Amino acid sequence: MSTTVYCRYFQRRAASSEPESVAFPAEMRSHLDVLIDATSASLDNLGFGTLPTGLYEYYRRTDQQILEEIREKNKRRKEEVGKQVEQESSGRTLY
Repeated sequence: MSTTVYCRYFQRRAASSEPESVAFPAEMRSHLDVLIDATSASLDNLGFGTLPTGLYEYYRRTDQQILEEIREKNKRRKEEVGKQVEQESSGRTLY
């Protein structure tokens, strides 16, 4: 049975965080929302059903809502990485 030994000179890299900025300006998102609504209505009229707009990250959301979601995702990522590091380091010798 082999065990992994970590050297003190190597550190686990944290998962990349998403930049805390809004990717699209509000005016562009508003225009995209109108296009999504029109496409969804057209598909529904043709019998295909509507688009799953609830799954779209930027659909009908304000800058504040988008930033809050990004911060929450980054917080969860940081917590997950911390838990993984704790699990990996427990029971192992670190130099």
